[in-house]
Amino acid sequence: MSRSNNQQGAIVAASRRNDTDEGNQVVPFHLESDDEDNDMDAKDSGNDSESGDDSENVSVACSEWMSAAKELPREEPSEAKPSGKSTIPTIETKFTPCSITENQHVAEPTVFLPLSVLPGGATARNLTEGSIVRCNQGANRLTPQYQFFVKNKLVLLAQKQLKNRTSNYHIFDMSCGTVAASHKLSKKSGNYIGKLRSCFGRHENVMISSQEEKRELGAITFETKSSHSKPRKLTVICPGLTKDGDAKSVPSKVDSFSSLVEQLKLGQTSDLIVLENKEPEYEKGCYRLNFNGRVSVPSVKNFQLVLRGTKQGVILQFGKVSDKLFHLDFRHPLTPFQAFAIALCQFNF
Repeated sequence: MSRSNNQQGAIVAASRRNDTDEGNQVVPFHLESDDEDNDMDAKDSGNDSESGDDSENVSVACSEWMSAAKELPREEPSEAKPSGKSTIPTIETKFTPCSITENQHVAEPTVFLPLSVLPGGATARNLTEGSIVRCNQGANRLTPQYQFFVKNKLVLLAQKQLKNRTSNYHIFDMSCGTVAASHKLSKKSGNYIGKLRSCFGRHENVMISSQEEKRELGAITFETKSSHSKPRKLTVICPGLTKDGDAKSVPSKVDSFSSLVEQLKLGQTSDLIVLENKEPEYEKGCYRLNFNGRVSVPSVKNFQLVLRGTKQGVILQFGKVSDKLFHLDFRHPLTPFQAFAIALCQFNF
């Protein structure tokens, strides 16, 4: 498929979703900075690498994405009431929950544990479908905020931090309900569960728990030689799960950026879960992956993860639907926190 056709397909997909994007407006939470962060020697640029895909570098599309763009997606944002106000999100202390689906079915209430696999996930083959809404305009341009929805419910929220030597995203558990308007989210707010931290080159990332003793819940590495015109190559390392389905963790070393990355480099992965991105097929001048209709905009950041050494059995898939909306689907052995952190790396690299 020629480059011009790819661009035309992306325009078609975007035009089909102009109305739906307006329904995904997000009024972000107000987060206060944490002065006790250990990575504040210098300011991170704060640039969001997903501010827009360069048409020259768009490379990964879902299989038959042009025809999929002509159909209504499985998840549609709720229609927003007409308003004369600007559609650009702005920082306010009051949060208005947004709905990204029109599914009228009300799921039975279940306890959401961000550091545990979802109920039934150990045997389910189907992916749990989720969506990420991004707010990176206006006052949030340097500190993008990301909201993760599962079954039309806000479960996790991440915000990039300023005044850090390297990129840091603080992640909060929002599953217990909306935080009061006067309540600021911080490490002391009670629902802080960990962070994602990257190295200076952003090609290595580590998930850190909220425990006083720094422990790693997972790590993600990118192949630094990857071209902007070719799909990215990434590897995910996780310590595994307990018999109860909770995420294990390993101690962080003082003299190393990541204990898990170090184990990967040394080939000591026998007791770890190692995932790699599924290689897309190159067909008619375009790299293709089959997202089963969940992704409609071609992007170099679209990817699927499988267990190392296998080509089937997708564990996680992430892809672009519009400038604000992304789909993130995952299953056992990944927890919601780990899946969300893996997606955040794509915005940062």
